[in-house]
Amino acid sequence: MPGQGRSPLWRNRDFILLWSGQVVSTIGTRVTSVAYPLLVLAQTHSPAKAGLVGFAQSLPYMLFYLPAGALVDRWNRKRVMLVADAGRALALGSLALALALDELTLAQIIVVAFVEGSLFVFFSLSESAALPQIVPKEQLPTAVAQNQARIQGADLAGQPLGGALFGISRLLPFAADAISYAISFVSLLFVRPAFQEERERAPTVEAEDRVPVLRPAAIERFDVAEEPGGYRVAGRRVERAVAMTDLENPEAVAFLRRIIDRMGVTGALESAGVKPGDAVRFGKHELEWE
Repeated sequence: MPGQGRSPLWRNRDFILLWSGQVVSTIGTRVTSVAYPLLVLAQTHSPAKAGLVGFAQSLPYMLFYLPAGALVDRWNRKRVMLVADAGRALALGSLALALALDELTLAQIIVVAFVEGSLFVFFSLSESAALPQIVPKEQLPTAVAQNQARIQGADLAGQPLGGALFGISRLLPFAADAISYAISFVSLLFVRPAFQEERERAPTVEAEDRVPVLRPAAIERFDVAEEPGGYRVAGRRVERAVAMTDLENPEAVAFLRRIIDRMGVTGALESAGVKPGDAVRFGKHELEWE
């Protein structure tokens, strides 16, 4: 029977560690999303300033989402996630401490909200890209569904919890969120698999090198669309430098691959299921991905 002998997802130690840590930290994030406007209104009595803090927390999505997607393909994803959790724990902890000392300012709230939003962007992109390395390919749809359920559950639990904690003490929601990021940080330390496959640096292509022979059965695994002025790889734009490349020349092919690698598309190919030796179509040209 298909899939017989495969352990169920809930027996995957590393996925459970990652998922459990993110349940806690996602609830913490929802708690502070409620507490931020309540805190600003309590401190300043200004709805406009409360809106400014919300804007600061959302602004990183517009500023960093696209460049972060390319960067997490090239950086060590686990390290990015650990740094993001540590940074958010420190930022929220500093806010709770300032409240305890009665030294909180609006500027600090804005900075903390911006830092938390920025680090969330890098963390969430790294987590999504790392998931195929943690669970088997056939279990990916179930893992994605569990992550979505985690987010929806956190929305339901986090908002009333945030209001309740704020009602007890203004610093409690932010202290709880800082602790939630610390728990996520510790859970990540115990996840064993690498969060991306190791990729060797492409060797210099000599004139006598040739484009590898392709396996036709693999052609349909992945497609790169040709469009005016360039190509679109895994939904990302590859600029004119690629379009001008002579794909019949081995040195030009190597140049094309270096450009794609710099743009962080290699990680996107991996997450789409392309493995070394699989064929990739560039417009009318078919290459074997190394």
